[in-house]
Amino acid sequence: MPPFDRREAMRYMGVRGEADGGITALVEEAAALLEPLAHYRVLLCRLPLERGAGLALDGLPLPGESIRRCLRGCGEAVLLGATLGSAVDGLIRREMLTRPALALAVNGCAAAMLEYALDDTCKALREQVAGEGLTLTGRFSPGYGDLPLTLQPALLARLQAYRIGLTVNAGGQLQPEKSVTALCGLRNREEACP
Repeated sequence: MPPFDRREAMRYMGVRGEADGGITALVEEAAALLEPLAHYRVLLCRLPLERGAGLALDGLPLPGESIRRCLRGCGEAVLLGATLGSAVDGLIRREMLTRPALALAVNGCAAAMLEYALDDTCKALREQVAGEGLTLTGRFSPGYGDLPLTLQPALLARLQAYRIGLTVNAGGQLQPEKSVTALCGLRNREEACP
């Protein structure tokens, strides 16, 4: 199980301020339930960016102004897909039937775990590309800004995401639910924004 920040899990749960002992105990119980089930898996694919009438990732048009701003000055992008696996979804559904508060805690812990693991992956990637004189932008996912969720199937196809059990439903939602696709731009260090 990836480590995670308990306060971040509580933030995902909607807890503001200092948590009481009951919430803290619930988060610890959720973490213990998740430990044998959450398996972080990630795929990374480095692809060229093309500019013409618009921005494209390896021939795939990336509509929207927000992704253009994020990837400004980048010649390549890293496409990533990550998941904690379907067992986490099953645990959340089971607990929702009998203990909704625990299901909320499991959901919050899983979200915090995934974010922590993604941050760790991006940190390692940032260190790797620094040796090439490149910097890495922050993650940008379909559904952020005006980048549509309809891109999910094409992004998953480029990643061959089936290898880690990652799929998308008709509404553009990733399955398992505790999963992410994102783009991180690569730009020359000299051209990086301050």
